[in-house]
Amino acid sequence: MKKSILLFVAIAFTANLFAQNWVFRSETSNFDGSYKFAAVIGHGDFPYNNPTLFVRMKQGRREIFVSKVVNAAGDNLTVKLKVDNVPQVFEFTAETSKDNELWFLDTTEAEFDSLVEMFKNGGEVYVRLISDYSTEDYM
Repeated sequence: MKKSILLFVAIAFTANLFAQNWVFRSETSNFDGSYKFAAVIGHGDFPYNNPTLFVRMKQGRREIFVSKVVNAAGDNLTVKLKVDNVPQVFEFTAETSKDNELWFLDTTEAEFDSLVEMFKNGGEVYVRLISDYSTEDYM
């Protein structure tokens, strides 16, 4: 019996250790007013150990972007998203921040809403970033 309990605790701890956990916040800025965001920190290879996927609603804009990942270089930037329990792979063109550190997905309002619902109901999120010079996968 003790071995069964110990095994269950070990499995639960391991599953929690590698699970993606979403963070939700509402904040207020003196410059931007109030905004809401959700973020999930994934796993990546050095030096991109903590890639982060953000969903943000700010000043009437809805944004989905990825940070702490490989810099965007070149043209033809693409982001692919896959959620565990959804068979489809979603593909979007992307734009970057001025410093090329953030990848912003070009989504319609309907696509944004669909992705948010998927994130709420889904399992782990997998991200592939494609540029003219590299392809990088994150989870």
